[in-house]
Amino acid sequence: MSTHEEDIEIVEEVEAESSIKTADIKKVKEQLKACKSERQEYLDGWQRAKADFINTKKRLEEEGGKKFEYGVQACIEKVLPALDSIDIALSQKEDEGLAMIQKQILEGLGIEVLDPMGETFDPKIHEPMGTVEGEKDQEDKIVQVLQKGYTLGDTIIRPPKVQVATYNK
Repeated sequence: MSTHEEDIEIVEEVEAESSIKTADIKKVKEQLKACKSERQEYLDGWQRAKADFINTKKRLEEEGGKKFEYGVQACIEKVLPALDSIDIALSQKEDEGLAMIQKQILEGLGIEVLDPMGETFDPKIHEPMGTVEGEKDQEDKIVQVLQKGYTLGDTIIRPPKVQVATYNK
């Protein structure tokens, strides 16, 4: 074979290999593009799942807190008659032991007492049980608390039952 023919043969081999390599490169590029697309899908799905998990966790924590408050509220409603009896006993006779027990029960459950004597009447908070004639400066003021009220956080468990002063000229 002549050198010229050898050169042609080498060129043809290189071109054949080159076309194979070009086809392989195109195939690899397509596979890479598909992998990148699939990776993005997985990343997007993972990010959505993570956000859903965080939102679900927050919702469950809030619901758990509310369920706890509802449970405490149900407990308090069962304890209220005993607290009322303690109030009656305390009004009959000064007994520090009863007062301490009452305070421990209330604080232990996170309950606040609403004893609005002398405050301005608020129908959102107080339950009116009647009116009493009073002086001009007492108008719309609570002059008698017939039954104390109780709150748990922002929830009024039982509004205080009160009598409100009115002023008539």
